[in-house]
Amino acid sequence: MEQDLLLARKNALFDMISRINSTLAGLPVGKLRIKGGERPYYYHVTPNGPAGGDYIKTSNRELAGQLAQRDYLMCVLRAAESELDALSRFEKRHLPVQPEAVYETLTPYRQALVDPINLPDSEYVRRWASESYEGKSFTPDDPAFYSPRNERMRSKSEILIANTLTDLGVPYRYEAPLSLKNGKTIYPDFTILRVRSRKVCYFEHCGRMDDSDYLHRFMRREQQYIANGLIPGRDVFMSFESATDPLNTLSLREELRALFVEQ
Repeated sequence: MEQDLLLARKNALFDMISRINSTLAGLPVGKLRIKGGERPYYYHVTPNGPAGGDYIKTSNRELAGQLAQRDYLMCVLRAAESELDALSRFEKRHLPVQPEAVYETLTPYRQALVDPINLPDSEYVRRWASESYEGKSFTPDDPAFYSPRNERMRSKSEILIANTLTDLGVPYRYEAPLSLKNGKTIYPDFTILRVRSRKVCYFEHCGRMDDSDYLHRFMRREQQYIANGLIPGRDVFMSFESATDPLNTLSLREELRALFVEQ
């Protein structure tokens, strides 16, 4: 549908703008001026510097490259923001409200009184997130790590995962109970909601892969999932680390984005 294509493009632009702003934060302030001739001369133009800029020596040519990259990214950023603004204005003026979205146009008081034909994603997520559950208990010897949502967690790596999921807008529950067919209850590290498909899946962080006892427990947990129809790579996903190979935060972010951020 036209609305879906528009939303996909807007999401791509939002992502592009976010990545550009993140990159710009690490580049030097100012612009690059190039004076031509038999060979180019590079100048660093800053708000408080000379109008023509400060000459960039050949030994500092890396600065010229960084400034050129900044100038390029600024042009891309302006183009992306301009397109995003144009798409938003087009959407407002020319695209009709989808029947499924009518519920979201109601005031909160009316929303509380009606039963929607199709529950909007935002309301579905709100209700899913507000369901109470009793997580796995802690012992006095367990470390006291807390996420920004004030959830007590068992490791710093789990906090990194929680932070990344929150940053990506992925709803999750930490150590929510999962009942198995044999009547036992296990507590996956993260129970995750894929919003658009409204599918619940699970994410386990295996943080001590160099510990033989831990590895044995992990393999037993994997078999429990399979015995209950939850297949690794389809319903259950995992990350790994050991004492010599810690969690790679960049790889983690890309993994979680690819798994749980639906386009």
